[in-house]
Parts: sequence; C-alpha cells; structure tokens
Amino acid sequence: MAEQTNNTDWPSLGDKSERIVLTSPRQITDCASAMVSQGHRSMRLYSPDLEHEIYDDPMFASAVSRLARVSRNSDIRILIEDSRNVIQRGHCLLDLSRKLSSTLSIRLLTQTSEELTDSFLLVDDCGVLMQPKEEEDQGFAHFNDRVSNKQWSHLFDELWLRSGPDPQLRHLSI
Repeated sequence: MAEQTNNTDWPSLGDKSERIVLTSPRQITDCASAMVSQGHRSMRLYSPDLEHEIYDDPMFASAVSRLARVSRNSDIRILIEDSRNVIQRGHCLLDLSRKLSSTLSIRLLTQTSEELTDSFLLVDDCGVLMQPKEEEDQGFAHFNDRVSNKQWSHLFDELWLRSGPDPQLRHLSI
C-alpha cells in the first residue's frame, strides 16, 4: 500500500473499511489526524510518553482541538506512563490540554499494567489505531472496528480510574 499523507485518502470513520497497515511514524500521524478529525464525541489515547515523532504534530493537535470544540459533550482523554519528555521538550497536546482543560485531560498511569502491550488511539465507538510496542515505527488502523474499540475502551476506562493527574503537567502562571 502506498503511503497516505493526505486526509482525503483515508476512509470515513464508521464506514466499512479494511484494516490499514501503517509503516512509518508519518503515516501513523496522518492516519491518527484523519481519524480524530472525523470524530464527533470522544478520543482515547494511550501512549507511554506521547511519542513526539507521532503526536507532537500541528495537524494532529488541530484535529484534537476540532474534536474538543465540536460539542460541549466532547470527551478527550490521554493516558501516559512517563511525563518527563513531555515536560522537558514541551508538547502541543500538553499546551492544548491547558487551554481546553474541561474537555481534554491527560493523566498519569500510577501502576503499570501487563494488559498494555500496545499504544492505541480510539475515536468515538468505531475508530481504532494500534501501535505495537515491539514495532515502534509500525501500526495498523481500522476506521470501523466496533468490537475492538469496545474492548480497548473498557480497558482504557479501567486504567483511567486507577490513574491520576500529574502535578508537573499543570501550567503555573507567575
């Protein structure tokens, strides 16, 4: 499959589509941006350290911002394990979470979980993007996989309840 970099090349969220193999960080970013930009309600992202090469991207941040503003009921949750790189290097999603704190939340996983073998992005009740840990530059996406989305959402929500805010991620106004 040729590398897709234009949002118009991606399937529509919720439409029947095949599993898409993603072979580079740029392709993962572009796919994530396309999927989130089509969302109407929610986004769940688990990424150990919010990989800069994938998620610290203006196009992705713009898609997340649009989703956050599409409805007053929008719910965007990001779960990470380590905030050091995000704090040291800065991150567009951290900046966005400070601006949209009622809609976009970032939490720190307080306990590691053996169930988390992959980074993943879930959009609404059907979009799924997986990035296996052993394949750092590769992943796959499906724009309509309600079964997997439901299973991963359930795990995410359990971990969310066992996570907490990271005080180091708060913006300090001086």
